[in-house]
Amino acid sequence: ANKPEYVNVGNYTVYYRIEKTAYTTIEGSETVEITKKDMSVTAGNQTIKKGESIDATAYTVSGLVEDDAIDSVSLVPGTADVTDNGTIDIADDFSIKNVAGADVTANYNVTLVPGMLVIEEQVITHTASGYSGTYDGQAHSIEVTVTDPTDAVITYSTDGTAYSANKPEYVNVGNYTVYYKIEKTAYTTIEGSETVEIT
Repeated sequence: ANKPEYVNVGNYTVYYRIEKTAYTTIEGSETVEITKKDMSVTAGNQTIKKGESIDATAYTVSGLVEDDAIDSVSLVPGTADVTDNGTIDIADDFSIKNVAGADVTANYNVTLVPGMLVIEEQVITHTASGYSGTYDGQAHSIEVTVTDPTDAVITYSTDGTAYSANKPEYVNVGNYTVYYKIEKTAYTTIEGSETVEIT
């Protein structure tokens, strides 16, 4: 007397019999066909600085049956290099569980939609200033201060070509141009110059 019922995707044949005394018994069958439900996981577009991690929670899910839930979606950046047209892919190792905790992933036709990833170079924050004063017999130079990142490397040059860690200093009257370069991996290199003027 129990009528079979089905939830999961598949083709199921249900046989039936109708009986009553003094009547011809009827037997037959019908099919229950449940097809996969379309659903999608879409990674959100993100812009990050080189060296930063993407937001692992930036995705949307659509098409799930009420009370079903997706478990452990992993977003995978297509590159760690500076780019303006990278991708964020979705690993297909997740599962979909129903309210009872059973895996119902096979009941879905899953579409994974990648997001766009833009990775920008980090920006060095700095200040630079020259010197202007009258001759006092003391050595003078430019000042370059990096506030972020504090471990950036500053090099100096008198010709804008050959750089070293030695900062040029001047004592005698004249106008001197000092070139500087600030570098750190994953950051945009800063180049500039300031003047030392001794009158």
